[in-house]
Amino acid sequence: MKYNKIKKHLSLLLSMSLIFSVVLEKPIYSQNEITKYETVYTNLRSDGQEKETIVSNWLKDSRFYSEVIDKSNISDINNVSNDNMPIFKNNDIMWNTDSKDIYYQGETTKTLPISTKITYYLDGKEISANDISGKSGKVKINIKFINNTIKSVNVNGVQKAVSTPFTVATVIGFDNEKFSNIQAENSKIFSDGNNQMVMFIGFPGLSNSLNLKSTSIEQLEDIDIPSEFTIKADVKEFELSSIAIVASPQIPEMLKDIKDIDDLDTAKKDIDTVINAKDTINKIDEKDTIKELIKNPKKTENAKLLIDDLFEYYDLDKELFDILPKYITDENIKLYDDAKKDLKDADINYVLDNQVLRYIPDRLNDKQIDKTRLLISDYDEIKTFDMDRFDKALEIINNYDNMQLMIESSSNLYDKIKKHDKELDTLEKMTKYSDRIFDLMDRVENEGFGGSLTQSDIDYMLKALAEKKTKEMSHMFKSLLPENETDPLSNEQKAKLTILIDQGMKKGQIGVTTGAQLNTLINTGYIPEPYRTQILQMFTQGAQREIMNQISSATSQAESLLYDLRTIQIDIQNDIGYNYRSDLRTALEFTNEIMPEIRTIREQEKKNEETVRKAIDLAKNKDDMKYFQYWANRIKEMKKDMDYNDENINIMKDLLNEYSDPKIKHFYEKIPTLRKHIDKIRPILNSLSDELDIKKYNDSLHKSPQTLQTLLKMKEDLDNNKDIADTLKLSLDDEVVKVARQMIEVIERRDEKGDLEKSKNKLDDLQDIMDRKDAIITLSDNYTTFTGKQNDMNSSVTFVMKTDEIKIPEKKETFVPKQEEKQGFLDWIKGIFIK
Repeated sequence: MKYNKIKKHLSLLLSMSLIFSVVLEKPIYSQNEITKYETVYTNLRSDGQEKETIVSNWLKDSRFYSEVIDKSNISDINNVSNDNMPIFKNNDIMWNTDSKDIYYQGETTKTLPISTKITYYLDGKEISANDISGKSGKVKINIKFINNTIKSVNVNGVQKAVSTPFTVATVIGFDNEKFSNIQAENSKIFSDGNNQMVMFIGFPGLSNSLNLKSTSIEQLEDIDIPSEFTIKADVKEFELSSIAIVASPQIPEMLKDIKDIDDLDTAKKDIDTVINAKDTINKIDEKDTIKELIKNPKKTENAKLLIDDLFEYYDLDKELFDILPKYITDENIKLYDDAKKDLKDADINYVLDNQVLRYIPDRLNDKQIDKTRLLISDYDEIKTFDMDRFDKALEIINNYDNMQLMIESSSNLYDKIKKHDKELDTLEKMTKYSDRIFDLMDRVENEGFGGSLTQSDIDYMLKALAEKKTKEMSHMFKSLLPENETDPLSNEQKAKLTILIDQGMKKGQIGVTTGAQLNTLINTGYIPEPYRTQILQMFTQGAQREIMNQISSATSQAESLLYDLRTIQIDIQNDIGYNYRSDLRTALEFTNEIMPEIRTIREQEKKNEETVRKAIDLAKNKDDMKYFQYWANRIKEMKKDMDYNDENINIMKDLLNEYSDPKIKHFYEKIPTLRKHIDKIRPILNSLSDELDIKKYNDSLHKSPQTLQTLLKMKEDLDNNKDIADTLKLSLDDEVVKVARQMIEVIERRDEKGDLEKSKNKLDDLQDIMDRKDAIITLSDNYTTFTGKQNDMNSSVTFVMKTDEIKIPEKKETFVPKQEEKQGFLDWIKGIFIK
C-alpha cells in the first residue's frame, strides 16, 4: 500500500517535470544544431535545506557529430549514453559520440537559484520536522521560496534590484487516512481517491522585482504574486510523503505579452507640461501678477492700453533705421575705443601744438629737397661695394686670436724642420718595411687555436650529441609498450611505466589529474591511442630536458676556454681599436705618402726664406693684426648699417617722387589752411570725447549695436506679426478674459488637492513597472544554464527538487529490510528519470 502511494507521488513529480520541459522551456530546433537540456535534481531535507544535487545533461542531436565539446563545472562526471570517457582540455569537456546523443551526469555543490524554507506548526506552535512525525492535532505547513538571483540592473538608466524570474510548481500528497479538513492558501486541491493533492504555482521574487508593494497605483497594491503558501489540516499520527518541486527560469507568456503603453509617454509629458507651466509661473511670478492681469479688471484695461500704443507704432516713419546698422557696429565702436586710446597715449594735443612739427612743411622747401636727392645718389653708388670679396679677408683677420697658437706652433715646426733633415730621411726609409711587419701579425693570428674552432662549431657538435641521446631514450621508452596496441602490458612494463609517471608527477612535469588517469589506464593492462603517443611524448620530453641540462654545463666550460684565448686579442683591440692592423698599416702608408711634399716645402723655403720670415713676423705682431682687425670690422658694420636703412632710403625716394605729383604738391601747399580748420574743430571734438568718458554714456555707446539690433528685431517682429498683435488685442476681449479667469480657478482648485502630482507619480510608477518587466524578460531569456555551456550552444535548464519523507520511526526488529525500501536519492533519480 505504501509503495503504491510513493509511486503515485513520484509519477506526479515526473509529470510536472515533463510539463515544465515542454511548456516552459521552449527548446529551439534547428537541423543538426546541438541543444543542451540541463536538469538539476536536488534532494532536500524535510525543512527545505539542500542535501545533494545531481546535474543531468542531454546534448540533443550530438549524434550528428563524431566529436562534441561542452563546458560544465560539475564533478564526478559519468557518461550514461556510452562507454567513452570524457577528455578534459582547459575548461572544455570533449566527447566521442559514437553516433549517439550524449547523456552525462555529475555532482555540484553550487547554491541553487531558489531556496526552500518549510516550517511546521502543531496546535499553533512551531515544531521541527523530526519531532512532528507520529503527532496528532491541528497542523500547519508553510512553504516559502526565496529567489537568490537578485542583482543590480540598469533599468532605463537607473540601477535597480531585479531578480531572474522563476516559475515554481509544488505538489504535496496527503493520505486521506491521516489528513482531513485540508485548507490551502494560494493553492489548488484535488483528489485521486486515496490522497488529496495540493498543487501550488509561485513566482518567488517577481513581486519585488516589479516593485508592486511600493507603487502609488492603488489598483496594483493588492495584486498577489505568491512566493509562499500555507496548508492547514487536522492530522492523526503525522506522516508526509516527499514534496515535489519543479522550477524553471521561464515566465508566463501573459507577462511577455503585456505590451508597452503607446500613449504613456505622451500622457506623462502632458501632465509634466501642466505642472511645469504651473511651477514656472509660480516661480517667476511669486506675486501672481500674471494671474492678476486676467483676474483684476483694472490691470486688464491697462494691458489693453498697451496694445493700443502698439498699433500707433505701425503709423511711424521708420526709414532711418535701415541705414543705421552700417555704422553702429561692434567693430566701429571698438575702432573708436582703439583710436581714442591711441590718440590719448600719443598725446595728440601735444603733437598738434608742437611748434617744430607744426611748421615742418614751411621749412622743407624745394631747395632742401634738391639737396636730399644728391645725398640719395651718393648712397646708391656706395651700395655697389662688393662685400663678399672683403669678407674673405675679414674672416681670416677675425680668427687671428684663435690662430695665434697655430701660428706660433707653425713657426716652431718650421724651425725644427730646417734643423732635422737627417731624421726625416730615416723616417722615410722605415715606411718601406710596413708590409712585412703586418704579414707577420696576420700569420700569428690566423694559425692560432682561436681561429680554427668557433663558438658555432662547438654548439653544432653539442646539439648533435643531444639529438643522439634523445633518440636513444625515445627507443628505450618505446620498449615499455607492446608493439601492438591491442596486446596487454606485461607486469614489468606496468611497474616501469608506473614508476616513470610517479617521477614525472613529483617533478611537476605531469599533472596530478593526468597522472591519475594514466595510472588507471595502466592498471587496465591496455593503453590504446592516443594515450600511447601521449605517454611517449611526455617521457621523451622529460628525458630531453635532462640531456639539455647536462649539455648546458659542458657548453659553459667550452666558452671559458675560448674566452681565455681571445683575451690577448681583445687587449690589443682596446688599445688601438678593432681594426688595429688596418689602422697601423694606413698610418705608415700615409707617412710614406707625405714625405715627398715635406721635401718640396723644405726646398721652396730655402729659395724664399726672407719673404717667408717677414710674413711670419707680421702674423706674430699682435698690435698690427689688432689694428687691421678693428678697421676691417668697422668698414663692414658701416656698410651693413647703410644696407639696413634701405627701406628708409626707399621711403625718402618715394616721398621725393610723390612730391613731383601736382595733386600732392597742392595738398602740401594747403596744409597751413587745414591747420587753421583743425584748430577750430578741436574744442568740439574734445568736448564730445569728455562726454563719452562718463560711464552711463560710455556704457550706452558700447551697447548701442546690440540695442540697435534689438530695436531692429523688434521692428521686424512687429512688422511681420501684425496679425499676432491683432490676436493679442482680441485675446483681451471681455468674453475671452472671462473664460481665462474660469480656467485659472480650475487649475488652482486641482493644485490645492494635489491631483496633478498624484497623476504624475502614478504614470511614473507605471512606466517603472513596464521597464522592470522588460528587464525581467531579458534576465529570463539569458538564464539558460546552471553549471555552464559552450558559448554558441543553445540550452535550457530545469530544477527538480524533492524533500525527505517524514515517517513515524519503525520499531526495531531483527529482520533485514527489503532492498527497495533502502533505495537512495541517486537510485530514485535513475529509476524515475533515466529509462
